Amino acid sequence: MLRWSWIAVGVWVWCGLAAPAPAQEEPRAVVLITFDSVRPDHVGFFGWHRPTTPAIDAFLSASAVFERTYSPVTSSFGAHLSVLSSSSPVEHALVSLGPPRSPWKPSSAVSSVAEHLAGQRYRCAAFVSTRHIGTWSGLQAGFHTLDEPAESVREPSEIAALAERWLEVHAKEQRIFLWLHFKGGQEPNLPVMPYMTMFQNDEACSRAIDAIGTPPERFNQGGFSNQILIRMFFPELEGMVTPKGMRLQDVDRAAVERLYNRYDGDLRATDDAVQRVLAKLEQTGLAARTVVAMCSVTGQAFGEQTMLGRGEVTREVAQVFAAVRAPGLAPRRSSEVVSLVDLMPTALAHAGLGAKASFGRGLDVLASPRTHAFVMRPTREGERNPPGPIYALYSKRWKLVHRPERTDQLFDLESDPREAHDVLKEHPDEAAALRAIVQAELAKGAPSAK
Repeated sequence: MLRWSWIAVGVWVWCGLAAPAPAQEEPRAVVLITFDSVRPDHVGFFGWHRPTTPAIDAFLSASAVFERTYSPVTSSFGAHLSVLSSSSPVEHALVSLGPPRSPWKPSSAVSSVAEHLAGQRYRCAAFVSTRHIGTWSGLQAGFHTLDEPAESVREPSEIAALAERWLEVHAKEQRIFLWLHFKGGQEPNLPVMPYMTMFQNDEACSRAIDAIGTPPERFNQGGFSNQILIRMFFPELEGMVTPKGMRLQDVDRAAVERLYNRYDGDLRATDDAVQRVLAKLEQTGLAARTVVAMCSVTGQAFGEQTMLGRGEVTREVAQVFAAVRAPGLAPRRSSEVVSLVDLMPTALAHAGLGAKASFGRGLDVLASPRTHAFVMRPTREGERNPPGPIYALYSKRWKLVHRPERTDQLFDLESDPREAHDVLKEHPDEAAALRAIVQAELAKGAPSAK
């Protein structure tokens, strides 16, 4: 009896040694959805009262959401490159507000996530709303397909249609990376019907306009180019007149109300397009094996602190949102500080790539929380009285604005979330500590206008 017991044990041990190791998880598909100029405070998930983003709200409710995300550089080109390369603007140097003079070129120090995934046998495709976000800026690096408009800006529905057709063809492939860029709320806000008239002024919207703190007549007193006034308040004139030297009608309260209505209409048009893409992921069976990363790359100022449009380091422009939805990842909502450079490293950590998920300089912020986010004001060609370089550093409580050629500023975000009161004199030690972090960031390289 004892002899048979030893034989049984031997067979059991041999079978255990000979059994194959569990199959490694197959890499997941990855979808990146980016928006220009979508302010978190106009998204329903973050409290906006209008139904501007029902599909995005549902997506965020099922995702890990980072509501205190900051754009590394407040221009569409530079911010997108920071997302795609997981690098600071100081490192990649695409820091102009307008189209870059020459395309960015990848290097051993800064490369694109598309190149990284292509090296893992992913099929990489991108559909973008403007030519400036594609080949003009060099962001096509690593993509097998990058589809961009020849001239005008694409409507969100066009991006959705292109994505739907591409997914129909490639849904059965295991390794795909798809980037979809939507114009979002970028000015000039001229949404197509029915979105143009979808929203009308209401009491809650009036309170939001009152909270801007800048009376409409301030925009008639100089200091603003006709170009930005047209793009923000009179978009129907965009491309039809020569802004320089033209006498515009005065900006009044009704003009600001129309801006809010048109902006929210653009967001709803974008949301309906996103809904189509998410529905196609479900229809093709991809949703259950796809990591979806979503973010706005900049906000947009409506007159707060007498600022309009993009390009500044104020809260309305610099603070955005990001989210990751992945199979097995429990929904959560984080108020910790996050940078857009962290989005793709966080997403790839859930893409089943194992050690090959490591990419760029950002953090997987679900595993390693960030303490500070660096923001840079982009350069502007032909700017009158340029203020010199401006950088911002956000922490959980503080925001330092570092202006090497002027005086720094410090804001206590706990007591002053609107960044209205400079407390640098009251907290010089705190400012010095934050300034040292900014200097360390700047030491990574010297940005140049491109």
